[in-house]
Amino acid sequence: MYLLARDYFTAFLDQTGGTLDRVTPNMLQDYVTWLSRKRLGASSIRQYTIGARRYMKWLRGLGYDATDSQPALPQAKHHVPGILEPEELAAFLREVQEKVPDPYRTAISMLPFTGLRVGEVCTLRKENVVARPSAGFAYLHISGKSKHDRDVPIMPAGLPVLVDYLTTKRREFPSNDWIFSSSLGNSLSTRVVEQHTADARRRLGIRHLTPHTLRHTYATELKRSGFSDIELARILGHANVNTTQIYVHTNVDDLFAGLARVRNPLGTPPVRR
Repeated sequence: MYLLARDYFTAFLDQTGGTLDRVTPNMLQDYVTWLSRKRLGASSIRQYTIGARRYMKWLRGLGYDATDSQPALPQAKHHVPGILEPEELAAFLREVQEKVPDPYRTAISMLPFTGLRVGEVCTLRKENVVARPSAGFAYLHISGKSKHDRDVPIMPAGLPVLVDYLTTKRREFPSNDWIFSSSLGNSLSTRVVEQHTADARRRLGIRHLTPHTLRHTYATELKRSGFSDIELARILGHANVNTTQIYVHTNVDDLFAGLARVRNPLGTPPVRR
């Protein structure tokens, strides 16, 4: 990054007629404007400007009059990934079933039904699965970030997938209790999960499809089912509920569905006779 920033900065000086012995504060702000005209993203402009300031510090060490300053930088836009609509999710799961071998097939298929991070699904152990047969549901007990444990509901549609895998397809290794084990008995590779997902994205043409999109899809479906933001934060392992709100995507249909659940503040209207 430092070398690339230096190349950008020297190219800027060449094109604007600047010289290394007369680097002024205004020139650095002009450099930010020059980078913006190249349609670079805000984060790239920030990194190149930091690199330029370091380059100027190095120049000052050589005796050049390279005045330092802190120019105004563009604000990076927070990118919010979308979710998969039902038909997109169905197409993705069919693609995984047809093209991806187990155990990666089931591991990837569980992502939209559990909202787990890739690293979490790759390192699931038998002890993480908690079943409640009498109630007809199961959940995953996960040791999350900062050692905060959380309980993650498995969506009903995903439970048969996991049960079928555990009862008929799971590899048994005496030395471990991974749910999804590689052929060598290790936990699955997150890189391979991401690659299989990228392959499916390319074949299906769903540009926003990533493992994280599946996590957003899970969160949105739970929200639509009535879970509160505080409950979702605990399930997803977020320390701040504001982070959870970024994961939830609603549309006009969700708003109308919510209206149907709103109680009449006037009570039951009288029956007209």
